[in-house]
Amino acid sequence: GAVMGAAAATYKTAALAALAGKGLVPSFSFGNTDTDAQAYESAVVTPLDHRIFFRFTDAMFKGRRIEAYTELLPEFSKLPAVCP
Repeated sequence: GAVMGAAAATYKTAALAALAGKGLVPSFSFGNTDTDAQAYESAVVTPLDHRIFFRFTDAMFKGRRIEAYTELLPEFSKLPAVCP
């Protein structure tokens, strides 16, 4: 079954901490729930506008709401390539 509520936030936070322990800290995060927002706050995904939420308003931690992923194309097309 799906993990919900506080257990979901704990799980997501632990998963991000495990990645950070391997030197992998996300530059952007994508989600659509309050537990995603809580996990990204715990993982210190910054700047805040790099916490992107699909059709969800993150009122507590101040992530960015989008209505469609295509909204990100102009911004992301300007990012440097990470793979040749």
